[in-house]
Amino acid sequence: MPAPTLFVDQRQEKTMSIDRYTKACLTVIAASLMLIAARGFSPAPSALAESQVQRIAVCDVNGQCADVDAYGALLIKQTD
Repeated sequence: MPAPTLFVDQRQEKTMSIDRYTKACLTVIAASLMLIAARGFSPAPSALAESQVQRIAVCDVNGQCADVDAYGALLIKQTD
C-alpha cells in the first residue's frame, strides 16, 4: 500500500512563514528590551551639579547688562 500523500495548501504555507517571521521579530524585540533593562538604561545622562552659585549676566546686544537690586530682583530699564 502506498504512503499517504500530504497536500499542503499554499496559503497555509505562506501564513506559517509569516507567523515564523512575526515570532522571530517579537523575539528580537523582547531580547532587546531585556538587555536594556539589564543594563539599567536611563534616557538621559545623570546631571552634574555645581557646588557653588553660578553668576550670570543678562545683557543686550550693545553690551549693557541689567542690574540686580538689594532683594535680588532683576532691574530692567525700559527704552522707547
